[in-house]
Amino acid sequence: MLNFILDAAEKLREWNDIRFFVFGMESAVLCFYIYYTGDFIRKAKMRKQHELRNDMAYTWAAFFLFQAIMNVLIMYADYFQPYLPSLDSRNYFLNIAGVMGIFGLILIARKCEQIMKTYYIVTLVLSLINICVILFFKFPTDMFNIFQSIAYISIILIFYATVKYEIGQYPLLKKQLRVFVFGFILMIVFQLGRSDLSMNFFFNINENWLYNVRFISDFGLLISCFLLQYAFTQFPSLFELEWKKHLRELHIVHMKGGNELFSYYFQQGNEDKSEIVGGFMYGVNQLVSEITGSNTPLNMIKQQENVVCFEKNDKLIVVLIAKDYNEVYSIKLKYLLNQVTLKFGDLLDNWNGNKTIFKPIMEIVKDIFS
Repeated sequence: MLNFILDAAEKLREWNDIRFFVFGMESAVLCFYIYYTGDFIRKAKMRKQHELRNDMAYTWAAFFLFQAIMNVLIMYADYFQPYLPSLDSRNYFLNIAGVMGIFGLILIARKCEQIMKTYYIVTLVLSLINICVILFFKFPTDMFNIFQSIAYISIILIFYATVKYEIGQYPLLKKQLRVFVFGFILMIVFQLGRSDLSMNFFFNINENWLYNVRFISDFGLLISCFLLQYAFTQFPSLFELEWKKHLRELHIVHMKGGNELFSYYFQQGNEDKSEIVGGFMYGVNQLVSEITGSNTPLNMIKQQENVVCFEKNDKLIVVLIAKDYNEVYSIKLKYLLNQVTLKFGDLLDNWNGNKTIFKPIMEIVKDIFS
């Protein structure tokens, strides 16, 4: 087995035309990892300026940063082998590259397990394996390649469970979950595709396949990082799963005239807090005018003790008053707006002010915000 890996590794040292393409593709993957790292750091800073939570933005930035470091170490171990003293040194470089990739997974696992209350089982297992690989210079590289695939699969499962069962099953999230799962599966397959385990397999079938398999794997990785970046950008922060405790009031307002057609209070006693309700109802007409007359998308207004979140179309504005802003609210308000418009849209065109016809909205609200 050792000789096979040596032969496959030595093949990568040969300079030929396709090697330049493969090296260029891996450099492109590296550049995108670095770009996405900076992009998520930028998003985190923008959220900080607006006093919004940014924990997951930094986590995604760290994930792509560790992927970039992993890519650099793999490229060095494969294409700059003359600078390494021995085959064992190359294998250790590849193992450390895998450790870097798993570090990014550990950060995601820790966030998810804190929400799921699973006693950090996955986080601890990944961390222990990483420690073993770092401490043992001759840790089997092929065995570690298999473990990396298992680690990526475990992250798919725990992240999927966290988002689906803790946030909810809504169309917007379903789409993002599918993109996330597909992107991570591609990353697993193509990371394994450029490992020594895979290269050794194809090298022994036909040594001329080695660079072709490597190029296809790198191209697949490039596609997977596009998909993951898209999915991560759209996901709300996992630590915003405590959204229920911040809810105060929900109001649905007719766009023509700003008349309220439905209201709901999440906390008992809010009905009597005239300073909240009165203040909101006093400014709702100005709010409607500002939204309808502005070309700039506006979805949230911060007050002293409250945040007003809203979504609108040409018929309705759904307004949520909460103690703190939460991205989950935007998802739920969009869903509520679509459902109410679909069911009552025809009645709104000639509405005479009778609120009783909108009582069924209560069931929709309870279903969405339960």
